[in-house]
Amino acid sequence: MAKQFVALAIALAGLVALTACGGDKAASAPAELTIREAVEVADPQAAIDAIYDTLEGSVVKELGAQGLIDELQLQPSQLEAYYIFVSDANYGLCDIILLEVPEGTTEEGREVFRKALFSYQDKRMAEFKNFDIWDSSLIAQNAAVFDQGNFVIMLMLPDNEAAQELIDQYIPR
Repeated sequence: MAKQFVALAIALAGLVALTACGGDKAASAPAELTIREAVEVADPQAAIDAIYDTLEGSVVKELGAQGLIDELQLQPSQLEAYYIFVSDANYGLCDIILLEVPEGTTEEGREVFRKALFSYQDKRMAEFKNFDIWDSSLIAQNAAVFDQGNFVIMLMLPDNEAAQELIDQYIPR
C-alpha cells in the first residue's frame, strides 16, 4: 500500500510538472512577442555607433540642424529625425547620414531626400577631386544611398557592405 501511495504521489508530481511546463509556455509567449517587437524598432544611433566602432582612426562630428540646412538644404521640420555624421578629410572619408522620413511619405517625397543626399555626394566628390587622401575620392564616388524602413540612408565609407549589415541589425527593412 505504501508503494502504491508513493507511485501515486510520483504520478501526481509528474502531472503537476507537465502542467507547469505548459503554463510556462503560455507565460513565455508574451516575452517572445516582446523580443519580436524589439527587432522591429529602429535604433539608428546604435547602428551608427556599431559602424564607427569598426573603423579605426576616423574623426567625425555630428551635424545638427544647421548642418542639415547647410549641407543638405533640408529643414528639420521635413523629417522625423536626422543623424548626420561627417568625417574630417585629413583622416579619410567616413560619412553616415540617416534621414527618418515622416510615416506615409510617398515615393516622390522620398525622392526629395535622395536628391539631397546625391547633391551632398557630388559636393564630397568635388572636395576630394584634387585632394584624395585615404582613397576618399573613390569612397565618395561609391557612396550607397538606399531606403530602409522609414529611413533614407547614405553610407560613404570604406566598406559600405559591412556597414549595411550592421544597419540591418538595428533598422528594420
